Amino acid sequence: AGGYYEQSTLKFDRAVTIDTSLGGQLQPVLGLPNITSLLSGFQYSADQIRRNHKYELDSDAWALFAQGTFNLTDTVRLTLGLRYTEETKEATSDQFLSDDVTGLNTPSDNYFLGEIEAENFDTYRYNYDEDRDTDQWIPSANVQWDITDDAMVYITYSEGFKSGGFTGADD
Repeated sequence: AGGYYEQSTLKFDRAVTIDTSLGGQLQPVLGLPNITSLLSGFQYSADQIRRNHKYELDSDAWALFAQGTFNLTDTVRLTLGLRYTEETKEATSDQFLSDDVTGLNTPSDNYFLGEIEAENFDTYRYNYDEDRDTDQWIPSANVQWDITDDAMVYITYSEGFKSGGFTGADD
């Protein structure tokens, strides 16, 4: 018999920053305008844009379990086990685009910035705060038969599970 407890936190803060002026180095060579000048007709001017993704997952899990072996005869044994597990997960995820006009850590509501996000990062803005609870009974059984002193056969039945979760991937 025994017990198990685990508490964990996963946190990350990812930021991908793009210098929209390309450092002023490539435009003369390639003859290309920078993103800022492309958007200037739309009253938008930024030297840097950033995709920000903040994620936190808190997990708590505990389990109680027991197993026992019963000698049915001198050559046949039965082992039974049972485990009960509960797990709670809470996740918050916030993804947004920002620029150096509003501040690289401040979400921007600029429409064109949203278009850049969709086209160049293949992603979208979102914010969610979700949780989930899982509990499961997990049985096991095993029968062993000693055919001779040197040979034994057995049959086993057992179950397992992996609780669901949340993705931390940038979407």
